[in-house]
Amino acid sequence: MIDLGLSLNDFLNLSIVEFRALLDRYERKELMNDYRFGILASVIASAHSSKNSCKYSADYFFPSLKKFREEQNKELTIEEQEQGLKAHLMSLIKKGSK
Repeated sequence: MIDLGLSLNDFLNLSIVEFRALLDRYERKELMNDYRFGILASVIASAHSSKNSCKYSADYFFPSLKKFREEQNKELTIEEQEQGLKAHLMSLIKKGSK
């Protein structure tokens, strides 16, 4: 189960665009956590390996980070930017009306 930090009422009032934006933000946070732990694991593994062995990266311990790195280097389309901005503005409007 994913905790988006919303009450049941707030969750039920989300539009699909707002829900997708919150879900994307949650998934990004989880990937960042994986990246942090991957860096720690790679430092520890590299410190305990011989000089001639391969150097470890966060991707070695969390293969899903390869896709994340590729997405980081990708530019957003105008439509993706508009969708993100609309979702953000709608969440601000809803917070202001409470």
